[in-house]
Amino acid sequence: MNPLIFKNFGGSYQLLVQGEEDLAQLQQLDPARWAATSAPVKDLQCDPGFLAYLDPEGTGRIRVSQVVAARDWLFRYLRDRSRLGQATETLPLAALDTSHDEGQALHKAAQHVQHELHAEDRTQIALAQVRSFRASFAQTLANGDGAVPPEVIPDAEAAALVTDVITVIGSTPDASGKAGITKDQLDLFVTKGKEYLAWKARAQGADGQPDAVLLPWGDDTAPAAAQVQGLDAKLAQYFWQCDLLRHDPNAEIRLHWTPEELAALPVQDPQAIEARLAEAPLAPPLPDGRLLLRGALNPLFSDRLAALEESVLKRVPGLKKHELTRATWAEVKKLFQPYWDWQAAKLAEPFDKVDEARLRSLVEGELPARVLGFIEQDLAAKPELDQICNLEKLVLYQRWLVEFVNNFVNFSALFTPDRRAQFEMGTLVMDGRRLELTVKVTDRAAH
Repeated sequence: MNPLIFKNFGGSYQLLVQGEEDLAQLQQLDPARWAATSAPVKDLQCDPGFLAYLDPEGTGRIRVSQVVAARDWLFRYLRDRSRLGQATETLPLAALDTSHDEGQALHKAAQHVQHELHAEDRTQIALAQVRSFRASFAQTLANGDGAVPPEVIPDAEAAALVTDVITVIGSTPDASGKAGITKDQLDLFVTKGKEYLAWKARAQGADGQPDAVLLPWGDDTAPAAAQVQGLDAKLAQYFWQCDLLRHDPNAEIRLHWTPEELAALPVQDPQAIEARLAEAPLAPPLPDGRLLLRGALNPLFSDRLAALEESVLKRVPGLKKHELTRATWAEVKKLFQPYWDWQAAKLAEPFDKVDEARLRSLVEGELPARVLGFIEQDLAAKPELDQICNLEKLVLYQRWLVEFVNNFVNFSALFTPDRRAQFEMGTLVMDGRRLELTVKVTDRAAH
């Protein structure tokens, strides 16, 4: 084993990494002697796939332990390491370590890619070939990711169910980027779909007619309840203002606009007038707490109050004509409270986008099992996908690891005029000068 070589880069002696032997001794170097102990992924100029493999947890930073782990993984699968440091994206198959099962599986995956692409040279494989195969593989049903888009399912009914699941539950992108579903999403659709149907069934009585408590007015219940709910806050405000006036008659002054407020109102601006009316009482508050529906009403709400009286109040027995009090309004709300409680129990998922009869046939029939069969078919290809990913990872590590280490363990490229460091972001031209040392600063204050 050759001794470690340190060179002076910018006044600091740092380890020079040239190939296999230097990589093999990385762990002997105290992290305090590394030029960097972590680096942000997004600020490095190299293949993003390489960086993603270096940072499998997706933390966004590369650390010393991850660099060492990458070296160990590379050495396990690469027997012939003579091409390290040559920046080549071509991997000879003979360089693979086939002394263990994982290496043999990787070798077979490389041969499979060559066969599928009808490669002329079967002695080596290029990064472009691996990615070309992986891209075509991602477009198939069985691509190993467990997410199945409707477009790749040959069964039209099963594909339609997948579309329904996406509409109601949501989607998971598959390897091709298309929206698909997983087994968990399919199971959730079936489970929640049954819950939704049970919730809907609560609104029907034993005789098949609408439940008299939840839907006291049948199909008219929902729009009537919406009218009541839409005016409830404004009516509550009015009754409290009546209470205030009854408690202190002097409050009447505060419940009307002052001359100064009127003077400040831009009377040529309809939006400003509407905003002011929205804050004003429904009507001049009365100490006895009555709201006279045929009195002087706030013009912004007068039509809604008239519609409420015509559509709702007339149908509630026992109400005094053309007026409301807090007590009578409470009776009106009490009529619709069971409906509101039932609506509050409605599932968040938008199952009402699926016809009820169709939903019942979906969740109670055999179609989910057919979709599950396609998902399982997809998952069965995962070992093959894993090997293709490992093949890409190995080619990328061979191409980039030595160069990356020389931008991490040392900053040699930063002090070499004809090279650019991976963390340099470009060239800054300013004041008639060209500045090559340019790095990305996301937080100027912290920097």
